[in-house]
Amino acid sequence: MRIKFLASSSFKSKNALTDLHKLYENYEGDSPDVVVAIGGDGYMLYTMHQFIDTKIPIFGLNKGTEGFLMNDFKVEKLVERIENASKTDIKPLKLFAISGEDKKDEAFSFNEIAMFRQGKQASNIEVKIDGVKRLENLVCDGLILATPLGSTAYNLSARGPILPINSELLALTPISTFRPRRWNGAILKNNIEVRLKVLQSKKRPVNVTADYIQIRDVKEVIAHQSTKSYVTLLYDKCNDFSEKTLREQFAT
Repeated sequence: MRIKFLASSSFKSKNALTDLHKLYENYEGDSPDVVVAIGGDGYMLYTMHQFIDTKIPIFGLNKGTEGFLMNDFKVEKLVERIENASKTDIKPLKLFAISGEDKKDEAFSFNEIAMFRQGKQASNIEVKIDGVKRLENLVCDGLILATPLGSTAYNLSARGPILPINSELLALTPISTFRPRRWNGAILKNNIEVRLKVLQSKKRPVNVTADYIQIRDVKEVIAHQSTKSYVTLLYDKCNDFSEKTLREQFAT
C-alpha cells in the first residue's frame, strides 16, 4: 500500500510522523493509495481542501486538541486499519461572494459558511431560499450554513441541530438573533440555493468565512452544496463518523 504521510507543524504531530516513518515507508509520488494526515481537525480540513477531487482517500490520526474528524493515534497495525476502514464521501458547500467594489470570490467549505458582523452594530441580512424571500431582515450577529460534517462544530455551539453524516440536509443557524426573536434557524434540503444579502452593508459591514478562508465586506453570499466535488474520509469501523455524530447528540 502506497501511503503518503502528512503532518501539521505542531511538535506532537512531527514526533508522531517520525514514529510512523520507523515502521512504514512514506510514498513520495503524486498517486498514493491513501493519505494519512496527522494533526487536529483544522489540519484535516486543510488536507481535505488540498486533495479535493483527487479521489485519494484520507485517514486522519489525531494529534490535535479535539480530533473529532480524526481517528485515534496508534502506530501499530496502520495498514490493517486502513484496509478495514469505513468510507464516508464528503461534499463541500460552494460559496460565491460579492464584496467591496463588486469584487467576486469563490470558495469551497466542508464545514460551514459563516457570516459575522464586523462592527459594533448588528448585521441585517435578507434570506432567500431558491429565489423565495423567507426572511426580509434578519437582525443578528451572524448566520451559519452548515453541512452534516460541520453541524457538530460551530453550528452546534450556536445551538444548531446535529445532522446525520449521510443525510441530504443543511442547517441554517442564526447567531444571537435580535429580530425576529422566535426564529431559531431552519433545516434545508441540500439541493437548494441559499442567497444571503447584506442590508446596509457599508453601515453594518459583514465578513464571511468558508472553513479557513475569509472574505471581508461582503454584500451578498450565494451558496449551494456541490454536486461533483468531494473527498473520501476513512474511519475505524468501531468509531466511524455516523457513530461519532450519534454519540454527540447524547453528550452531557
